[in-house]
Amino acid sequence: MAILEDLRTGDPVIENGNYVQVEDDYAFYQVIDNLINCQLGTEVLNRMYGFDLKTAIQMNAKGASEKVLQSLLIEALDPSKEPLIKSIDSMGAWREGQEMNLKFTVSSKLDTQVTLVETIENAV
Repeated sequence: MAILEDLRTGDPVIENGNYVQVEDDYAFYQVIDNLINCQLGTEVLNRMYGFDLKTAIQMNAKGASEKVLQSLLIEALDPSKEPLIKSIDSMGAWREGQEMNLKFTVSSKLDTQVTLVETIENAV
């Protein structure tokens, strides 16, 4: 069991003075979601943790290929940066107009698996 996090703030969720527990698969989903939504370089204790969203937006605006944006995501999901990650099981990307969608599946060392779809939009 793990502790439920508020996906907007990363803080633990507390009800009636107690932490809310969640299953390992949902906890792993939260870790990956937080990793992808953490700008690279913002974690004081680990500057290499996170996803380089600024570069992804810039590259997408320049019409970069799916492989360029996939490589940024693969770099963020490196198991040496997030110890719970065991492997990246699948990775796909497709463009819809000015947006790039990235769908990926990641396995954890806890024998759980999550699939997420992230959309990279051009900056306005």
